[in-house]
Formats: sequence, C-alpha cells, structure tokens
Amino acid sequence: MRVYFGKVYVDGLHKVPKDKPLILAANHQSAFIEPVLLGGIMPFPVHFITRGDIFVKRWMWFFNAVNMVPIFRFHDGFSQMKKNMNSFQHVYNALANGARIIIFCEGQMKWEKKLHSLQLGAARMAVGAHEQNRDLDIYIVPIGINYEDHLTFRRYVRISFGDAIRLTDHTSDLDKSPRPALKSVTEELALKLKPEVIHIATDKHYELGNKLVALHDNTESRRFFPFLASDLNSTEASIHAANQTALLDSDNKFLSDSRQYESSLNDGFIYKDYALYHANEFGILRKIWFFLIVLPVGLIGTALNGLPFYLGTRIAYSQATVPEFIGSLKSHIGFFAYLFYLLVIELILFCYSWQMGLIGLIVFFVTGIFALYFHDRIQYWRAYYAISSYRQDKKQHLLELRNRLLKKLKHASTP
Repeated sequence: MRVYFGKVYVDGLHKVPKDKPLILAANHQSAFIEPVLLGGIMPFPVHFITRGDIFVKRWMWFFNAVNMVPIFRFHDGFSQMKKNMNSFQHVYNALANGARIIIFCEGQMKWEKKLHSLQLGAARMAVGAHEQNRDLDIYIVPIGINYEDHLTFRRYVRISFGDAIRLTDHTSDLDKSPRPALKSVTEELALKLKPEVIHIATDKHYELGNKLVALHDNTESRRFFPFLASDLNSTEASIHAANQTALLDSDNKFLSDSRQYESSLNDGFIYKDYALYHANEFGILRKIWFFLIVLPVGLIGTALNGLPFYLGTRIAYSQATVPEFIGSLKSHIGFFAYLFYLLVIELILFCYSWQMGLIGLIVFFVTGIFALYFHDRIQYWRAYYAISSYRQDKKQHLLELRNRLLKKLKHASTP
C-alpha cells in the first residue's frame, strides 16, 4: 500500500481502545483495498466481515487464515442467508474473546466521495454479542477512508478514526427489545462517521466539486517522504472543503468562478493547479536534481521494476467491469506479480554468485525508489511547463481566482 499510494495519512488512531472488543466500522469505496489498509495499520490482529458469495471451498484455508467471516445478503438467496446465523455466532464468540472486527457499514460499495446510508450490521453484531454476554464492554469505532483517486497509481489516501461509541450507553432497555439499541447505535455511528468522511455535498456539480477538493488539497506541498504520515489532522480540512462544495448549488458567483478556473486549466487540472500554486518548487536546483539524476535513474528503475505493475494495470482494466474493483486489482495483482518477478530474477542471479544476488537486490531497491519519485513528479513537471507558456497576466488572474475559490472552501460555515 505504501508503494501503490503516494502517501497514507492516518489521523486519530490513538482514539481506538487497545484492550476492548471492537467493531471497527468503515465506509466502503473500493473492493478490497480497505481491508488491506486497515489490517496493515491496526496495531493488533483483526477479523474481516466479507461478502459471502466469494467463499468457495478450495479457498477456505485462506479465508480462515486471514480471519474472514462470510455474511450473505438478500440477493444471495434465502438458502444462503440462513448461513448468517453461523456467521453471527462466530462474531459473538470472537467478541467474547476480545476480537476486533472490521465491517463496512454502508448499504453499498460505490466509488464516489460520499457517505451513504448505514445498515444495521455493525449494531446487530455488537448488540447480539452483548445479549449473550452482558459483561462484554464493546466499543464501535467509526473509520473514514478517503481516497484522492484509488484508480490512479501514487495518489493519496486519508484514514480518519472517529470517537469510539460505547455500546453500554445504548443498552438500558435491552431486556424489553433490542430494536431501540440497534436504532440508537446506528444513528450515533452515522453521526460520528460523517465528520471522518470526505463527502462532496453537491450532486448536480459532483465532478466540479471533486476538482475543488483537489484544489484545496493542492495547497499542501506534496512530499515524497514519509510514505506514512500520522496525526497531521489534514483530513478534517479536506472534509470541510468537500462540505463547502454545496455552495455550487446556491452561489452563482462561486459556480461561475469555479467553471472559469476549471476551463482555463483544462486537461490535467490537478497537476496544473499544483504547478500554478507551487511555482517556487520548480526552480533551477530542482530542475538539475530532477532531469540529471531522477529522470535517468527513474527510467532505469521503471524498466527494471515496472513490468509486473504494468501487467497488473492491463489485467485490471480488462477484467473489472466496475470501477470499484479496478484499484484493488491493479494494486494486488501488481504486488503479487512483482514478488514472483523479483524472486525469479534473484534466483537466477544467486545461481551465478551470492554477490550478484545481493547487488541485484540493492539495484532493484534503489532504482525502484527513484522510479516511484520519478512517477510522482513527472506529471507536475509537465504541468509546470504547460503553465509556463501562459502570459504573466493570465497566471496572475488565475492565482487571484484560485485564492477566491480557496477562501470560499475554507469559510467557517456551510449553507
């Protein structure tokens, strides 16, 4: 994930109780990137609630090894849904033993920057486990997973943990009926998950709103290191900017300025906007560094390391029928193909000598780092030269227009 994403931001991980049984409830925009991200970030083992239709006998050894629990949905058929009783009991037993369980709590998986309505699944698991064991002190933790663009290699992802919900705060009337507890837990989860998710508030101008969020995020300089950034609280500002896109539906001047700025930059909006705002990052010393060192070494690194990831991309776009699966297939096929590719080459080199094998590892690693840096920066350098062709008065006008838009996005209130 640190290779596929340009940067992984993690905010609020300290809010997660470390010694309690947990339901970790996240939004869901990609097929199976989120489980890998969360499984890698959590400081303890986790279980995963997974759609039941993928569970086939020949792969059960794998599903069991990585703590995956099947849940069947209505359209999987009534006969399949009867199996959910076993799955829920498995969850109850796991929680009784202090397990931490990840569930994607929206009613759908869709690649768009919006929070959708929540289902009762997270509440049912927590309340059901508590009914069987009243001594359990279960917490539910809202998690917002926010991609810049999970379909595109080397874009950012922001993971934001909200305040934990204590189940016992909702179980006072549990002996009468579980329904009030299910309803109140789900409502509080929705309330606490909303501030952790980038939700573009306009439907009518969604694509334009998405670009405005990118404009806001471009204000921050993009650093190559560290790959993992913790508690910078940058997610909160992006979420606020996304909420402000509601102004596109009510503020004609804001809509007009946004359209004018977008059309002036045309293709490559994200990169051109960054190059316009951060022109000082493209000075003579950085030109020397990029074109004399990064460019040649990065091209060598791309040639040596890039084939498996290229194949992963080709396979993903040829096999995936919906965008929600493309990023997942690209990242995972590319990763496993790269492991196999590197293993074969290293075996060949070690057959000659251990020195050749060691040199090969070093060359692949060093040139691979340069290849990532080259891939990160080349689009920005292209955008910089495109922006450099603009007249000075046009660039000044665009900067003034950009500042007006940014001021609106940072405004303290939403309509």
